[in-house]
Amino acid sequence: MCIRDRIYTGGREKDIKRVKDSRGLTAIEVLNELCDDKNPLHLGTFYHHLDYPNGPYGANVWTAVGMVNGHPCLLEATNNVCYGGALFPETIEKIVRHQIRAETIGGVNYIIFNDSAGLYLPLQIRSFAGPSGFDHIMAHNARMKKRRCKLLGIQTGPGVAGGGYRLGNCQNHYIMEGGFEVISGQAIIQGAQGFEVDPAVFGGPWVHCPNGYASGYFKNIQTAIKAIRELILSGSPNNMDRNRIFPPRDPLYDPDELKGILPYQDSYTRPYDLEDILARILDGSEICEITDGRGKDYGKGVFTGLGVVDGFIFGIIGTRYGLYVSREGENKIAGFLSREDLFRMTQFLQHCDQAKYPIVWFQDIKAFESGPQAEAEALLKHGSLLMDQIIYHSIPQMTIILRNASGAGHYAFCSEGFGPVYTLGTTHAKNIVMEPIILAQALHHARGDLIIDGNRFIPVSSEAQKRFEKTLEMIEKDDNPYKEANFGTFNEIIKLSEIREYIKMFLRLTNYEPDYPPERNTYFSGLK
Repeated sequence: MCIRDRIYTGGREKDIKRVKDSRGLTAIEVLNELCDDKNPLHLGTFYHHLDYPNGPYGANVWTAVGMVNGHPCLLEATNNVCYGGALFPETIEKIVRHQIRAETIGGVNYIIFNDSAGLYLPLQIRSFAGPSGFDHIMAHNARMKKRRCKLLGIQTGPGVAGGGYRLGNCQNHYIMEGGFEVISGQAIIQGAQGFEVDPAVFGGPWVHCPNGYASGYFKNIQTAIKAIRELILSGSPNNMDRNRIFPPRDPLYDPDELKGILPYQDSYTRPYDLEDILARILDGSEICEITDGRGKDYGKGVFTGLGVVDGFIFGIIGTRYGLYVSREGENKIAGFLSREDLFRMTQFLQHCDQAKYPIVWFQDIKAFESGPQAEAEALLKHGSLLMDQIIYHSIPQMTIILRNASGAGHYAFCSEGFGPVYTLGTTHAKNIVMEPIILAQALHHARGDLIIDGNRFIPVSSEAQKRFEKTLEMIEKDDNPYKEANFGTFNEIIKLSEIREYIKMFLRLTNYEPDYPPERNTYFSGLK
């Protein structure tokens, strides 16, 4: 069983059986049944999976995006198979990251299935307050509503303490028969007040529906799923068709061909044509490159242009890879950002903001150019200005790391800290400050194990060579996309053939809200 499949089980077989006997479906099965194509796009699958190899899986909560009755929605479901759906610090962090996605987009539907025993008390010092405290979830619920998001919650099982408060500030929330929401658990009440209680009685739907805390109740999970689909259809105006500029079309080339186009075996520096990648993602394989008044020869290390997926126009900023000749006749290596590249990217970002086109970043970046000329051209300044522009503009953005994400060039291509709706890494992706071989050489040169001979590093002895190889092996073990996803560097690891589906969902979400985007202007001449 692969890592992903093991995580998606949710827990042990006996716990899966227990949940199915009492609820009918596990949390991940509920999300599958809710979505139109039975296949939500998951985000955060591998979050802290290495820290808890025996569970909780998926940080004990599933977060995804999917279509529900023709409406794009953000989905959240507590993993009720493992630890009773308890909230670990990592569970809270993952939920908050998903809430921030909704806030970034604004005006979207956010559906929550809650089945939680509350905070995981052995780690309460981290999960009660502080950076990963439960209060962040409640605060972000309010911020989502401030951003016009519509929160729909369903209590499918126990909701104790924090689990009971989870759905309190949703605009609509329902309790499934057998579920309950209480401030304190059974043992605490019996110990404090000295009499036996049944939380399903004093905190169930027969209490919370009449007192106004809950909007209503459902008899079982199948009824709940059917009702939610009808509620989404009747309660949320769908703006996608108005913002869909062109009829959706498939690419002319098969997306499955991407794995044969993007080279990664033996070397992550082999060149490829970004347009070949885009031709297997965009509608009709049509690519519209946009340059400034200085022509295509200006900023040749990067690609800026417009594309269409699912009929929606969006901006594209990507890295070219290979050798090219600059306007001054210099031989340069694409993948290292130059001053002209930064100017071109900054200007295109401003154009997209004025036209209200969301942006997808295709990242395969080594670093900024370095050396005396780079310092004289103030690359530090121009790189910082580009990063400012990423934050200043209000357009939604997403980032796809194709292969390399190294140095400050990673930041300049809208890294996770700059708030993209989601950051995706392919199974080839790696996210590091510098290449393992370069880092190992620098370390052992400083220690005296290696000396420089021309443009080569030479070990001073066989023992020094062994120490160098051991360090290199250790560094390369960390250079793994699944390890990086463990810490949230990537929100999800995806196949190359899945890139189009994630972009499609991103564009549906960003074109959903009735009041956004505002009337598009015609800044880019020749485009509607």
